[in-house]
Amino acid sequence: MSFKKIATAAVMATALATVVTSPASAMNPVNCGDRTDFLRVTENFSADHCYANAGSVSYGNGIWVSKISSGNNDILWMADGSYHDLARWNVITWPSAGTVKLQLVAIKTV
Repeated sequence: MSFKKIATAAVMATALATVVTSPASAMNPVNCGDRTDFLRVTENFSADHCYANAGSVSYGNGIWVSKISSGNNDILWMADGSYHDLARWNVITWPSAGTVKLQLVAIKTV
């Protein structure tokens, strides 16, 4: 095999790996503490889940949420099969438990 074919194959393999690599691995859970800059998902008025860095987290069949706070992040969230954008420093609150079933949340890259 010629050097040109090997080099082309190596470039194509690298490009494919870059495209296939999921950004989900970059988004990670963090301790919420008193921080307001993290993405914060409140599960039915009880547990807070906070995240940092671009990527996504899937909740499978979903979790019931009462609040989503974007913090210093532009996010995308999916509930009940519909996608929604939320700009940084915004909060959505639902007044009663069992209203919104969150399936996915993602922090967009800047």
